[in-house]
Amino acid sequence: MEISEFIVETIKQVCKGVSEASLECSQSGVIVNPPISVGEDGNYSVPRNALQRRVEKIYFDIAVEVTEKNGQAGVAIQVLSDQENTPKDVKNSTASHISFSIPVCLPTQDCSDK
Repeated sequence: MEISEFIVETIKQVCKGVSEASLECSQSGVIVNPPISVGEDGNYSVPRNALQRRVEKIYFDIAVEVTEKNGQAGVAIQVLSDQENTPKDVKNSTASHISFSIPVCLPTQDCSDK
């Protein structure tokens, strides 16, 4: 799997999960990821008719393995502890970690009628 594909699929799945949780929980009166305000006292509140949206960070810590196979180098996301499934024709490999975050505004639930 390419790193770009992994990032795209991860963000899509997180957003889909937030949206689905919002729909399922709204019947119980639960508000998932509401727009919020922070008061001077540090307490959170849900303002009426708010257009504010929180910026959340999705953190990634990806193990990346660069391998040389038959004289050609390649980069792949690899489970580094999976030594048993390493192909026999892999000559050299170097493992690294890439850590970063991507800010996103997750889907919010309308709270004006709650």
